[in-house]
Amino acid sequence: MLSKGHAYEKIAEQYLSDKGYQLRARNYYTKRGEIDLIMQVDSTIVFVEVRYRKSISFGTAEETITKSKQSKIIFCANHYISNFKLWNMNARFDVVTIKPTNSNKLEINWLKNAFY
Repeated sequence: MLSKGHAYEKIAEQYLSDKGYQLRARNYYTKRGEIDLIMQVDSTIVFVEVRYRKSISFGTAEETITKSKQSKIIFCANHYISNFKLWNMNARFDVVTIKPTNSNKLEINWLKNAFY
């Protein structure tokens, strides 16, 4: 059975796949953190952080991606690029946020180039 986090990552993965992105890796771990999804479109590697928030009582999903979290994702991305020798590829950092709507559906917000 998938954890809630993994279930929302699968939703984000399907959303991006429907947009023409191909999955390269899921939950890529290093000693300093992990990247939820690594996707590719054309010659661009896209490192994707997925966030789900049931409510905004403690802030929006976007607000939870702090400078510290960004630093960990950037470290992991550099590790991935180096490990697979992808220096000739473009890279960017996207965020996919997911939240429920009043009609019991999910609202997906895709932020391209969310940070550098």
